Amino acid sequence: MQNKIFADSNIWLYALMEGDSAKKSIAGGIILRKNVVISVQVVNEISVNLIKKANYTDKEILVLLKNLKEKYVISGLNYRNLTQSAEIRIRYKLSFWDSLIISSALQNSCDILYTEDLHQGLIIENTLKVVNPFDKVVNLP
Repeated sequence: MQNKIFADSNIWLYALMEGDSAKKSIAGGIILRKNVVISVQVVNEISVNLIKKANYTDKEILVLLKNLKEKYVISGLNYRNLTQSAEIRIRYKLSFWDSLIISSALQNSCDILYTEDLHQGLIIENTLKVVNPFDKVVNLP
């Protein structure tokens, strides 16, 4: 069984939008895995950025939402996320939004958080490893 991974919104945006073909290819490979978890927060960030930056219509967003629901685990936000993310912010000196992402990944027993927004190689709570898949020295787990 493959370990679960969490893909931050920047991974999705590289995969879904026009742009850097190297990053698009790497991001596309990540989201095609069967063991991907995302959160409602990530879905919101993907949606708003596709509307603003890629001129997605509401109909296109609805299709995307249906596809995400069919293919991936989408984690909701709850009180535990809020309290755990506050503890993470204190312990690791991270932003509000990044700590919510981390909390969702931890609550879904993910081993890897793919993002370019956090320190490469950071280990959270001895279980979650932050991996920047676009870092030239990283071999993707």
